[in-house]
Amino acid sequence: MTVLAPQVESVLPTLRQSAAKHIMFMFNTFEPLDPLRDAVGAERFSFGFPGGVLAHLIDGRLRRRILRGSTVGNAAWAQVFGAAGIPTVTSADMHGWLRSHAALVIPLMSIGVAVVHRKAGITWGEARRYAAALAQAFHIVRGLGHAIAPTEVAWLSRLPRPLTTCLFWLMSRTQELRKLGALGAAEPRMLIDMMAAAAPDQAAELLAIRP
Repeated sequence: MTVLAPQVESVLPTLRQSAAKHIMFMFNTFEPLDPLRDAVGAERFSFGFPGGVLAHLIDGRLRRRILRGSTVGNAAWAQVFGAAGIPTVTSADMHGWLRSHAALVIPLMSIGVAVVHRKAGITWGEARRYAAALAQAFHIVRGLGHAIAPTEVAWLSRLPRPLTTCLFWLMSRTQELRKLGALGAAEPRMLIDMMAAAAPDQAAELLAIRP
């Protein structure tokens, strides 16, 4: 199920009645996964994220790239995706992986939205705000009982704040961030709101960068 997170509730009644032997959900979310597992049954449930499957509609043509980065919570399905040409790894804590991913992409997507709007990179002061939001996001994930994952994201979460600030300032001047920002503000807003709902007393820095 590759719907958007706010859309999944509407398809759960159909999934409950489905004869499918296995149902994998694939979308960006910070919310608990238990309601999805309960809806389809633990024996049929899994979650994944197509991090390496990229597609852009440019001048009426679909341009796709298949890179490393897809992650699932089920080893058998990782093999199926790998055999289909989609490099896929497994995570023993898919919930923690998703929340770590949300923490990382919130400032990146929010920077991208700002860059597209003004057609210029962010200031150093703004980069400091986004770095503070990133640190707060990782703090919330850890506070909810998860280890930051995967290893690369865990490494990033331990960088000194000035270095993260510098990285955000530099990245705001790249084509990749402009492409990310062109996707719009809906997804970073959604993820920030989900994170703020999970930790309402700890989300001030995140809400400050909400596009």
